Amino acid sequence: MTIPIITKTAVTSNITVSRISKDSLSPIYENILDDSWYRVDLSPELSTILGTRYLENNPYKTIKVYELKEGFSFMLSLEPMIAPQLFESELYWRKINQNPRATEFDIDEDGQWFMIPGNLIEEGEYEAHVVLDKDDIPRHLVCHVS
Repeated sequence: MTIPIITKTAVTSNITVSRISKDSLSPIYENILDDSWYRVDLSPELSTILGTRYLENNPYKTIKVYELKEGFSFMLSLEPMIAPQLFESELYWRKINQNPRATEFDIDEDGQWFMIPGNLIEEGEYEAHVVLDKDDIPRHLVCHVS
């Protein structure tokens, strides 16, 4: 099953990159706690558009981080792209404006995050622009420092 077609033309949202902290991590993920890694929080809207919420019927189960040309920081996609791949990560769940230590999640409402080595990315806010499917280019996010 391919990712469903989205007809929105312009979506911009922020992505937050921060150090992984035990205080903001569900206990079910504490085994991955490592201070040399960063946590990248996706907004619920970006998760929905990118297709990361419902992975059970998707052939792609991990998010891929790709290198970008000058002026941008990185690209994110579920599907393989032509650009050089920097990293690949599983996706994890998080509560938004609720107890960050929760252990049960609602895949229709909650946010997602993934991990990336700290040497590949800077901590801070990134602006993410959605690029929709087109010919042989898969849907992806173009992210740069806000």
